Amino acid sequence: MTFRPAPLRAGVALAAIFIAARVIYRVLFNGASRGTPVLLDLPPVRLPAPYAHVVLFGPVTGSGLWEAVLSALPIAGIILGFGILNSFVDVARGFVHLARGGPMQGIARMLVVAWAALPALADAVHSVRLAFRLRGERFGPRALVPILERTLEHAGRVAAALELRGFGSRASHQPHAAPQNPS
Repeated sequence: MTFRPAPLRAGVALAAIFIAARVIYRVLFNGASRGTPVLLDLPPVRLPAPYAHVVLFGPVTGSGLWEAVLSALPIAGIILGFGILNSFVDVARGFVHLARGGPMQGIARMLVVAWAALPALADAVHSVRLAFRLRGERFGPRALVPILERTLEHAGRVAAALELRGFGSRASHQPHAAPQNPS
């Protein structure tokens, strides 16, 4: 068991982003208006029907912000816990072990291919975002199709390469018997 710091850093970053998003959400929808002191007095804006029950903004208080942080801590703790677990346990190696046989073989093969396609997904997002920026277009939901096309093409190539190498086949992991001498 070796320690890998990258999953831990990712877990810490994702937990911090979740806490910040939760605080922003509380300020945006009905303010963080519990208690005192009032840090920012934003005027509440009620949306028109059929969303009249939704109030945007409102007073932001120190205790309201603290309450928003505390409400985000359980989920942020789970995210951080998985980051710690992944820094000690090599998930990809576990998928490979499961793919060798047993009832989880098919699911584990799928997870191996998905895990291998994850960097390609990040690369596809980066290149499609650059293409949109160079064309002067906004990066939005329309970018989903080229991103998924590139990622699925890469996943298909990874799956084909793994199959050619005998990954996941039962024959490649069976102990070979010694050849019999015909007498």
